[in-house]
Amino acid sequence: MDMTKSECDLICGKILDFLVGLRNGTEISTTEAFFKAFGADCLSSCSCTVEGVEIKNIDFFAIDRAVRENAGNCDLVLDGSKYSNQHLGLPYNVRYVIKKSHKTKSKGD
Repeated sequence: MDMTKSECDLICGKILDFLVGLRNGTEISTTEAFFKAFGADCLSSCSCTVEGVEIKNIDFFAIDRAVRENAGNCDLVLDGSKYSNQHLGLPYNVRYVIKKSHKTKSKGD
């Protein structure tokens, strides 16, 4: 069974919460943020638990799209211009630079 939109939204929300806590200028990919937010054991099981919901069949394409589309709601810009027009692999593994608005501050900013 494929990951549902509501499951994707739960994962996206947790990743965005993690990204908001990073320093302005941090370079990271959606995959790296996922594993830092959920732990490396999600890799071996291809599942994770968010707010008591076990999510299987994780779709990184959908998660990456949701994170990029919703970053603005958290006053974040995920600047991928460093790697524009380059063929680097899967989009969720390509790093972007976190740029925060003046409203969004994390520890150390």
